[in-house]
Amino acid sequence: MAYQPLFSIPMRGVQWLHIQQIMPTLYDRTMHCIDEALSKTDGKFLPIWLNSEGGDYWAFVAIRDYILELKKDGVPIVTFCGNNWGAQSAALSLYALGDLRYTTPNTNWLLHSVSCLYDPDKDVKKRPNYYTDIQVEDESEEQILANIRKMTDSLFGMLAEDLGIEKQEVYDFLDRHGRGTNEVQFGNDLAKELNVYTHLEYPTLNKILKEIENINKNVEAH
Repeated sequence: MAYQPLFSIPMRGVQWLHIQQIMPTLYDRTMHCIDEALSKTDGKFLPIWLNSEGGDYWAFVAIRDYILELKKDGVPIVTFCGNNWGAQSAALSLYALGDLRYTTPNTNWLLHSVSCLYDPDKDVKKRPNYYTDIQVEDESEEQILANIRKMTDSLFGMLAEDLGIEKQEVYDFLDRHGRGTNEVQFGNDLAKELNVYTHLEYPTLNKILKEIENINKNVEAH
């Protein structure tokens, strides 16, 4: 099957896979483009440029599982955010998968709990966006909120694992900076608290390959 490519951005020797939407309808296309992006580096690393407001929880989990399999096979993941939009919501968690995580000074981030649409006064069958794949027998608001909390805990746990921190640190960060809400938008200064990025610079092919060489040496040393 032929897939239309996602945006591909050439920058400083690297052909970046540019991900904007993280949606179930784009899953097959995204998988195809991930493989294609990897082939453009001859399998040396997978470059992902994120300029995304996030997307669907389940689509993110599926993409994450696929990328984790690549990492298990020894493929380094390189992620990059370099604009005012940055990586928000599920895109922040996708960015965190990078072994090398590049950013620039003007990047914005957004962390929030899993969200859904809920309107008990309308017919469920007429609401295609009733809520984001939180299917439960008891469709009460209480049960839906319980499932949101469970999915949020899972999302924060994955984010913490990929960033090499404790899950409680993610909750504490939201408590400190969320001003009593379930979300916080922040820049690179606050991002340091969660170890969000590893490099504050524009990546070049030579720099990436050098960093990967250093990672491999450290692995061999241990």
